[in-house]
Amino acid sequence: MDGGEAAIVAICMNGIGNVLRHFCSARLLAASWQRPLQVVIGSDRLSPTTKAVLGEVLGATVSTPEAIARQYGAALVSDLDLYDHVGIYGTNSHPLTEAYFRATVPPAACPYLSIYAAQPRSYGDADIIRAKTQIYAQLPWPEDLRQTVGAIAQQLELSARVGVHIRLTDNLTDACKTAHHLNTPLAAFLERLVELALIEEARFLVCTDNPEVVPLLREWELDVVTPPVVAPPLSQELLEMHLLSQTRSVVGSYSSTFSYEAAFLNGGKPLWLWERGAWQLYDLRA
Repeated sequence: MDGGEAAIVAICMNGIGNVLRHFCSARLLAASWQRPLQVVIGSDRLSPTTKAVLGEVLGATVSTPEAIARQYGAALVSDLDLYDHVGIYGTNSHPLTEAYFRATVPPAACPYLSIYAAQPRSYGDADIIRAKTQIYAQLPWPEDLRQTVGAIAQQLELSARVGVHIRLTDNLTDACKTAHHLNTPLAAFLERLVELALIEEARFLVCTDNPEVVPLLREWELDVVTPPVVAPPLSQELLEMHLLSQTRSVVGSYSSTFSYEAAFLNGGKPLWLWERGAWQLYDLRA
């Protein structure tokens, strides 16, 4: 596996949100340092279908098990030499910026292993939003995915709905996030959605990994639809992320890259996140 002379090598691991978030940061780094970019997908958490689709979309030169990707990255310059981290390390603590790229350019090929969002120091929030929405708009998403998303969005009237991503199980198994109390309580979601329904007569598209969530929301007589289940060659994960991007805004899970990246697709969306006991708004529209 040859990283190439002076290349930035995006070694994309973990779930789909991390892979996409990581790819965008590495692409910005390569552009900022005027280096070639290579992409390695080394995730054991993606379904085979999603891994194959992302490999095509991101132009991955290699798709490999995570252990091999980590070994490859360890043989190159440490990614910690590339940026100065801010915020709560290891938690995806901000949807826009968790690190700034350093000005020093290592002479050798550079891996970029971190799954956390980084940007050039010269970039402000508006710059990073514009750059990421442009990157996603230019990616060659599969035509069958585009057509399926368009048909479902029209059928379910998603442009008039609020997208909701409630992720519970992943965070509950993450010791670092649990230690920093970064899980969004289900009660906070319920309160927010009921408030939106009462004040704005909001209807919802709900994507969740917890089978108890949708029945609970319907007990409160909320207007809730869920994504259909699709079979290969369509990717269920990509479908749900793109369907969320078709809604008018997203109520997401804090420290969840799935929520973050879904809100960046399709030109960007307002994203609500539960932080420090209150709902905070990030306007990710370009």
